[in-house]
Amino acid sequence: YGRMIRIIGGPFEGYEGRLLTTRGSKVKRLLVELPNFFSVGVEVNPDLIEII
Repeated sequence: YGRMIRIIGGPFEGYEGRLLTTRGSKVKRLLVELPNFFSVGVEVNPDLIEII
């Protein structure tokens, strides 16, 4: 929870954010932060997430 990640595929590829999820979830919920702009919650397949 709260780990920094990078999305490595799909429509959000290249974005970074903090992982907000529960164990066993097939789809991970994360908060993507765009510096000096806004934050948005998205759901991403775990195969497209890289811990940074």
